[in-house]
Amino acid sequence: MDKKILMAILLIGIALTFGCNTSNTNKRSTFVGGTNGILINFEENAPPNQVYDSGSNPFDVVVMLTNDGEYTVPKDKVTVSIIGIDPAAFGQSPAALSKHPTDDLQGVTKDASNNKQPSIPVAVEFNNFNYLGKVLGDLQYNIIAQVCYNYQTNANVMLCIKSNLMDTKSTVCNLNEKKTVENSGAPVQITLFTQSVGGKDKIGFQFTIEQKGNGNIFMSGLSCADTFANRNKVYVTVDTGLPGLKCTGFTSGNDNSGFMTLYQGKRTINCVQQIDTSVDSKYEKAVTITANYDYLEMKSQPIVVKKSM
Repeated sequence: MDKKILMAILLIGIALTFGCNTSNTNKRSTFVGGTNGILINFEENAPPNQVYDSGSNPFDVVVMLTNDGEYTVPKDKVTVSIIGIDPAAFGQSPAALSKHPTDDLQGVTKDASNNKQPSIPVAVEFNNFNYLGKVLGDLQYNIIAQVCYNYQTNANVMLCIKSNLMDTKSTVCNLNEKKTVENSGAPVQITLFTQSVGGKDKIGFQFTIEQKGNGNIFMSGLSCADTFANRNKVYVTVDTGLPGLKCTGFTSGNDNSGFMTLYQGKRTINCVQQIDTSVDSKYEKAVTITANYDYLEMKSQPIVVKKSM
């Protein structure tokens, strides 16, 4: 065969293969994804790098909150506190150093082209700091913004439903395999979803709840109260849309929802779904998994107090 013809055939084959791969990678996903919740930053020069003592140099602290996940957080479910300093030393009261933002923290979204649309940052202002004492020389403090907020993770996975549980062929779907999970952007993720046959009229599946962010998890609704009973608690709900679902691994709750405690950042939930074998069926069913929790993160900014002249 002529070398030029052979080369043309090879190039066409490569182009077709690349085209198919491109089509697969452009498949639209349900969620934006990611493992962030709320990102914390200080506005430039608020606080400044250095101030002077003796009440001669008032300044503000402005905390910028950017929701980089997909759950919209109501403003009353976010508490920003300034810690790490003695309020009285900076002319403040403890009550003045804790507040809610004035706007909800909208989650990120996707546009018509499947591109991530970032959320708008929200500013939380703390005004009129002023170091009232006197220092003998440069003295460094760390102003820490502590943010406690309620958050939610949503996940979808396709469960294989077949009335004939002995049907192990891959037509339509597989009864025994690891499934792909799609997660919303959040610091807690649902991972390692595996389905198997659980009996003559049952299918089983298990999945892992996993901490992926850098903050700390607490039971939702308790303002990140740091007690042993409150730490690492996540409320999980599993919904197959079918009757006869029972899950284990919850410390309290019911058959398909309840609180669970993460150990070393993880916890596995096991579920069994009853199947109606009297009706011929062979299809995929969307399972939704929701996790609710409070999340605590911090950001530190050093400030040097200098002796005024």
